[in-house]
Amino acid sequence: MELANVEIKEKEIGENVYFVRPFPPQKSLELLGDLQAVVTSSLDTAVDKKDDIESNTEEESVLDRNINIGAIISGVGKNLKGPVLVNFANRIIDKDFISIKRPSDETPVKLEKNISDNIFAGRLKEMLQLMYFVLEVNYADFFENLPDLSGILQELGIKKK
Repeated sequence: MELANVEIKEKEIGENVYFVRPFPPQKSLELLGDLQAVVTSSLDTAVDKKDDIESNTEEESVLDRNINIGAIISGVGKNLKGPVLVNFANRIIDKDFISIKRPSDETPVKLEKNISDNIFAGRLKEMLQLMYFVLEVNYADFFENLPDLSGILQELGIKKK
């Protein structure tokens, strides 16, 4: 059986260096499906329903609709309450795919829960930065061909004028 050539990415966050390897494809798909469910469930309240009624074409671009960005952000926030957010954090910060080299370490070690709790106590921003880095490592190719958020917001700004 041939093993995949998996590239480990590293990033310095705070005073530590993190080494992240990609999840297996099935784990990535499962997490992606759960994340998109959180995001897309908030889209229903963000699109002006009267656009659907007044629209004469079914092939109208999403950029031609009145979209409430605040409703999207609010919806995502409502869907990521306490236990759900912690569950996502635990799934993203998986010790089997992340190692850490602290200034006191000679070599990287697995990011075990006790180390994670110690490192991120009082440093929630660093934990979120690590979560973002893990998502980048696992989904960079998925987002390459999608328009970036600033492009969508720019188009919406032009449309509203």
